[in-house]
Amino acid sequence: MTWSPSFTFWSAARESAAPLGPFDKETRCFHILFDDGDEADIEYSVIAKDVVPAADEIGVGSRVLFAQGQWQGQPRWHEGVVEHVIYDAEGRPLYSGRHLHWGNLVHNSFRGACETFSDLPIDGLRVFSNIFAALG
Repeated sequence: MTWSPSFTFWSAARESAAPLGPFDKETRCFHILFDDGDEADIEYSVIAKDVVPAADEIGVGSRVLFAQGQWQGQPRWHEGVVEHVIYDAEGRPLYSGRHLHWGNLVHNSFRGACETFSDLPIDGLRVFSNIFAALG
């Protein structure tokens, strides 16, 4: 069985780093084995690899994971949508947007919670996989 490191996001309230296991073509799900021993089958469309995306992968309207706050010393990731892109003095893009699930108690009860994100550099974002990227 081949496992590849990836970042998985499942539901509006839970995210977790875990390796990807085998892919089931019928269900379009990867089998995930979490550090705590839990296992789950997660659809590919809600999996984001833990790699900094290329600038051409993100634009206004893109569904992304963005880092906001921390949990146990690690960035806390949230599902959001990009609403604005500006460029700094060196021409690097900075992204602003909002939570897709604001109002969920988990999201607005942690320190540093904010309904929006502003001027994040690209290394503070992750993009969701398409089926080809998820398998590659």
